[in-house]
Amino acid sequence: MERRTIYAAALSSFLTSYLIHHPRLSHRIYSDILTFWFRHSSEIGPPYISFPFEYPPISGFLTYLSMILGGEVEGYYLIFSIIILIFYIVLIESVRRIISRKNGMDELIVIFLAVSPSMILYMVYNFDAIFISLVILSLLLLEAKRVKWSAIAFGAAALTKFMSFILLPVIIPYIEGRKNRVAYIAISVGSFCLVNIILYVLSPTIFPQTYLHHVKWGLEDSWLIYLFPDESSWNTAKLMSFILMAYALLKVYLSKAGDIYER
Repeated sequence: MERRTIYAAALSSFLTSYLIHHPRLSHRIYSDILTFWFRHSSEIGPPYISFPFEYPPISGFLTYLSMILGGEVEGYYLIFSIIILIFYIVLIESVRRIISRKNGMDELIVIFLAVSPSMILYMVYNFDAIFISLVILSLLLLEAKRVKWSAIAFGAAALTKFMSFILLPVIIPYIEGRKNRVAYIAISVGSFCLVNIILYVLSPTIFPQTYLHHVKWGLEDSWLIYLFPDESSWNTAKLMSFILMAYALLKVYLSKAGDIYER
C-alpha cells in the first residue's frame, strides 16, 4: 500500500474524530479535552502549581499550552487537536517503519490506526494518542540501537500516562548489554522522577493531588461494577482488579514467546 494512501486514511480518521467532538456541535460526543477547558480555563497559573490536574505533567502542560495559545474554547480545541495530530503522525510513521522492516502488511496500519472505530472515537479525546505514539517511538528507537533516545521517549510516555511503566520489564530484556540496560532505566525512570520531584518542591500541597485523585477515584468503565455495585465495596473491587492485573502481567513478563512487539 502506498504511503500517501495510509496518510490519507489517517487524516480522514483524524478529521472525523475532530468533528464529532467539536465544541460548536450541540450534540457533540463527550471528550476529556473540553472537560479540561470548562473545569480549568478560569484558573490563573500553570497546573500542578496553581491548581491540581489529574494527569501526569506532560499532559497537564500540553493542556495549559493549548489554553494559552488558543484563547477561547474553539481556539483551545484547535491547538489541542493539532498537537494530537502531530503525535498521531509520529505514531503512523513509527508503525509503518516497524511493519516495513518485518515485511508486514501496511493494510494493518489502516485497519487498526485509521478506520478502527475506537481510534476515531478516542483520538481527539484526551492523551491516549500522544501516550501511545511515544511508547511506539521508544520501541522504534530501541530497535535502531538508539538506547538513550528510546529511554527519553519512554520517560516522556510515562510523564504523559503513568501506565507505560508496566512495559518496562518487557523492554529491558531486549536491550543488549548490562550498561545499556542500567542507562535505560536510569534515564526513563530518572526523568520521570526528576520532573515530579521538581513539581513537588514547587507545590508540595497541590501537586500530590495528581496521583491521590486516582487513588480516591471510584470504578470507571469496569465490569467489576456489576460485582461491586455498592460504593462501600469499591476498595475490595480495586484490590481484586490489582490482583488480576498482577497475574496477567506476570504471565507476560515470564513468557518467552514472541518478540517485543508480540509480547
